[in-house]
Amino acid sequence: MAPLQANEYAEVLDIGFGIDSGAPMPHLMSSGSDAIVILYARGGDPNPPPLVEGTGDVPEPIGVIGFGGCRGLRFETHGWDAEAKHPLEEWGLRADHLHEIHNSQWIEAERIEASGPDPVRHYILWLHDDSIEILGRLRSVSSREEEFHQAWLRAAQLLGRITPTVWTIPTSHPDTGPADN
Repeated sequence: MAPLQANEYAEVLDIGFGIDSGAPMPHLMSSGSDAIVILYARGGDPNPPPLVEGTGDVPEPIGVIGFGGCRGLRFETHGWDAEAKHPLEEWGLRADHLHEIHNSQWIEAERIEASGPDPVRHYILWLHDDSIEILGRLRSVSSREEEFHQAWLRAAQLLGRITPTVWTIPTSHPDTGPADN
């Protein structure tokens, strides 16, 4: 619910998936004007099968949130106890949710035009131990079962920073010693 005065307040956004409240492991990637957040979504197997050597990660629910027209990024570590100390806690800020911040002091301080057909907005992703704040435009939200490193590579490709490739990591075996590759 919005306050009656022009104070900042947080509106929880429905992004179509829940965020893992235990360890969302957020990763923020940016190309300057675009940004992508990758994190664990809620709903995965609470007892995933053990990793089999050489197979990589186990597919899990991964959330990807994309932003465009970015004018500012903040990634902070604050710890779980900081939620109650955030000034927006009493104005709608909730743990493990993406929020749009209305009447943003950050937008005002940056003197960014926040009106028009596609205005810059202030977003906060408030998580277990971290928070990510973005001045930009929410462009895409998706979730799917995949290995975390695959989501990371896909996001990097979307930002145009890397080309698809396969890496071979030399391994050693206790009986034969280091690999030659």
